[in-house]
Amino acid sequence: MNFRIRRLIFWSFIIAFFLLSPFIIFYTAGYRISEDGSLRIIKTGTLILSSTPRQASIILNGTDSGKVTPTIIKGLTPGRYEVTLTKKGYLPWKKRITVQENNATFVSDVRLFKDTAPVELLNKTNLSLWSKPRGTQILVIAKSNEAPHSFELSLLAKNPAAPIVPLASLDGDSLTPMDWSEDETRIIIQLDKEWVLLNLATHQTTTLSSSEILAGTFALHYSDNGLLYAATPKQIYLLEKQASKFVPRPVNQSASASTVTGHIDDFWIANSKLYEAVSLNEGSSLLRVSKLGSLNTASVALVDSGTYHYLDSDATTLLLTHNSDVLIYDISSLAPTLRTTIAGSMEAVIADTGAILYTRGFELQRYSAATNSHTLLVRTTTPLTSIGWLPGSQYALFSTNNNVYAIDTEGPELYTSWLLLHYDALQGYASTVDGSILYFAGQMPDGTSGLFERSL
Repeated sequence: MNFRIRRLIFWSFIIAFFLLSPFIIFYTAGYRISEDGSLRIIKTGTLILSSTPRQASIILNGTDSGKVTPTIIKGLTPGRYEVTLTKKGYLPWKKRITVQENNATFVSDVRLFKDTAPVELLNKTNLSLWSKPRGTQILVIAKSNEAPHSFELSLLAKNPAAPIVPLASLDGDSLTPMDWSEDETRIIIQLDKEWVLLNLATHQTTTLSSSEILAGTFALHYSDNGLLYAATPKQIYLLEKQASKFVPRPVNQSASASTVTGHIDDFWIANSKLYEAVSLNEGSSLLRVSKLGSLNTASVALVDSGTYHYLDSDATTLLLTHNSDVLIYDISSLAPTLRTTIAGSMEAVIADTGAILYTRGFELQRYSAATNSHTLLVRTTTPLTSIGWLPGSQYALFSTNNNVYAIDTEGPELYTSWLLLHYDALQGYASTVDGSILYFAGQMPDGTSGLFERSL
């Protein structure tokens, strides 16, 4: 090769270097040419992913990225991506996300649900489950098939050797659990027309006598500090423990209930406050709030006349149901204020995060008080039968005629749902407080009836 050719090659490399260097620098700095035909130079985005459990494979727009969680994926062209996480033994997780220019998009704390079959714990029919909202205990109620009926009450325990702890046996035609004490050591039960207190530690039951309960009593509730309150249509009263008996004492701050021309439809206690839904004879309704232990009372007129009932509450939010509507109140102060009304809904529940899950026809929706916005999560082809939140998470549970699903309620575009159970008949379900186990009472497709557990 002569000198002239070598010099030509040398200068060719020099020219190529100077021509390509800006592109190499731009590329390594995260810049790309836009794919929309405008030939713009754009900055790429970053995707940061994590999951529980770890080591889930990451698929972007149907192509395996070769990476597993937790990881950081850089150099992504801005735009919409369908992210799928897969792991052996778990159901796949999928969501649409948008990667923005010169920004990091977080897909963090993704929960993967186990792909497992339910295990039978108890082979019985006529079972139901009951738990305190955001509580730790789950009560199992087994009703005998033959009259006169008896009810076997048990607690579920996370103990493989003894998953069911027997509590008591009660005889009667109907049994309705009414309330838990705040520390979940006692339960109020309505057995036919009697009121029964069940101590979960001693397994002892106490039936309240006619001298302890005023005539016309329709509800009993525990206060935050463990005191027992009851209601007649005209008055709220405290059941004060004296020796071995309860003595009914009128509650001063509720004495005005005797002076109004109407009756109490429902009452409940939350955040050391006593709430009463009152129907007035002149056709209107009001919500009265009293601070326990003081004479501070506030009353607000309810939107329409008729009967109102309590659904759920937390420190700042109260849910009431009226006809076929759910009313959401702000209770951060003594006098509640109406945030919004959800027409056509009869079921709603508050998450630990403050979000509200509710049904409307065949739709499952989420309401955010912070933004006063409603988000459609899923529309089903069969009626929704029950809903609930997995404790301390963005994941919710809902059931239809034959299935129980989990759903990721965080958006913005695709809300992934997972089929957890398929059944022939549902009598109730509940999850443990850590969300690791789902218990189900009902009949499976193979005809087996009883209590089942499914690891989540």
